[in-house]
Amino acid sequence: KFYFADKDQSVKNHRRKSVDKMLKQLEWQQYCGDESRIEKAMAKVKNNRVLTLLGIGGLGKTALATEIVRRYLKTNDYDYFPFITSKSSEQGHYTFSKRIERSNPEDRKIHPGTVNTNDFQVLINTLLEIDDTRSQTEKNRLTDKQKKDIVFGLFKNKKILCVIDNYEDIERDNVQREKYAELIEFLMENETQSRIIITARESELGVKEMVDYLNNKEIKNLLQERIKWYGESAQE
Repeated sequence: KFYFADKDQSVKNHRRKSVDKMLKQLEWQQYCGDESRIEKAMAKVKNNRVLTLLGIGGLGKTALATEIVRRYLKTNDYDYFPFITSKSSEQGHYTFSKRIERSNPEDRKIHPGTVNTNDFQVLINTLLEIDDTRSQTEKNRLTDKQKKDIVFGLFKNKKILCVIDNYEDIERDNVQREKYAELIEFLMENETQSRIIITARESELGVKEMVDYLNNKEIKNLLQERIKWYGESAQE
């Protein structure tokens, strides 16, 4: 969920523990690709509402998407950063860590990722927390369609940078695929400052950016960082 001040102390404590638990799984966070990869992708995010990072598994699509989010966290270009993925931490899930500014787990900007789900309703319920015009009781009474309409409005009127990771998993589920496709189509057809970054092995959605194989310099950097990370983990 998004993390911000809440009158209910028990809810606040639960959210803090959820953030801490996620962050402990995600210690190795050094992006090892060349700077030109980031600059090229960020330019496309700036000029297009939906960007799909394409490539076979293991090329670093998720890492690149998260590095883009990491950079934008330091700016005022976007206010909210939901991250939906079907990856588990064992698969190398790469998202926010102690290496970026996350000292306050109640910072409403930071959404540390939702591991092991790509359920559309999770995204809707997460983004519904941005809506400060309704109480939680009122939100609980909303139908799924009402929640969806509110969230689509938030995408239109707020500045949201949303990452939808491993989109090929979504496309295998007809129900989920249709729901996400409706959101993506809405974003592409409406004037908004919000953006969606998709990572996928194959997709026809939005503007596409092929993620290439790492070059020798990048591979060396990756191996050095990985070895360093394993060493630090072993000492802990």
